[in-house]
Amino acid sequence: MESRDPGRFIRDPRGARQAHTRSHTAHTDQLDTHCPDTYAEAVEVHFTRGLEAKLTHLATAQGRKTDELCKTLVARYLEDESQFLEAVEKGIAAAGRGEFIDEEEMDARVEQMFKS
Repeated sequence: MESRDPGRFIRDPRGARQAHTRSHTAHTDQLDTHCPDTYAEAVEVHFTRGLEAKLTHLATAQGRKTDELCKTLVARYLEDESQFLEAVEKGIAAAGRGEFIDEEEMDARVEQMFKS
């Protein structure tokens, strides 16, 4: 089990632990997960015990600190979410222009997607 800096996690009265990370202030769309000194203020994240256990297990298995893994996971999620929302907007714009595909083509695309 990894040792933890007591200032990084605090147990609240309900028994949930709070991970203290820092907010992002860089001028790019990507989060810097390797340089915590560039962050201006702390952000609290409250985890259920089950989620915290999964995070700790995964971090331990990877030989990483839980706060570093958490930053990486959040950065990855935000990038994926951004790409998904961009694709949705493109689809809405195409539909607005009347650009649709028929059901057979859609079925073929879905089938191809599952083969990949």
